Amino acid sequence: MPRAILAAPLVLAALVLAPAAPPGGQSAGLPTVIAADVPLYPRDLVRNGVSGTIAVRARIATDGQRVTTVEAADAPPALAGLTTANLKTWRFAPHVATTFDVVFRYAIVARSCDSLGRDTRPIATLRFPTTVEVTAEIDPICDGVFPPPPTFGVYITRATVPFYPSRARDRGIEGVVRIGVSAKGVLTIVEGAEELGDPMILAIRSWALSPPPFAEELDFTFRVIDGDCRNPGPTVIVGPQLTSFAVTATRGVPCTP
Repeated sequence: MPRAILAAPLVLAALVLAPAAPPGGQSAGLPTVIAADVPLYPRDLVRNGVSGTIAVRARIATDGQRVTTVEAADAPPALAGLTTANLKTWRFAPHVATTFDVVFRYAIVARSCDSLGRDTRPIATLRFPTTVEVTAEIDPICDGVFPPPPTFGVYITRATVPFYPSRARDRGIEGVVRIGVSAKGVLTIVEGAEELGDPMILAIRSWALSPPPFAEELDFTFRVIDGDCRNPGPTVIVGPQLTSFAVTATRGVPCTP
């Protein structure tokens, strides 16, 4: 039987569902991201066709856990501001103060005429801490074909990136967890391990969303792979309408001198 959990008031708050800090305190090399907001493509930028790639250099504070400054050369001001705002939501496992380079790509893609009004691509792919891809889909003009009426369901306006729950990761628990959202905001583990589902319910409580007039479900897929010391990860793929998430964590691999 699904386990219902009454949702707390849906307010915007930061919640860290993160890998444990590396043994031995602060680390060298690239920082490991443990918390961030999902980057969303603002509607006004999409309407105005603002897209492009921004290469930025971010500086981590002396406490090693947050970004203090962002340098973006030759970037459209709107995209530079959007990128900086998102980077300021990133939090890191204990790390020495340093700088690192990250590329943000903003792309506007036309749907095919047989899928008007329906997003089919991920809205964001985050390969922490080096690459972020943000995508918006638009309808082209198709002769004799018109977009269908909008569907109803969860409408999410802000979300934190779901990270692999550390206890589940350390115990090797992988797989799919499905969270049900009722019209009254009741959050339920419909499928999957509690070690994965309970932290996701806590995360969803911090999101800004409108409960749907009927049952809706959010899917989270978790897996662990061998890591690369030069790219500590994790990687998170955010599906259309923010209703599906694929989270891939990496096992730590030390870099040899």
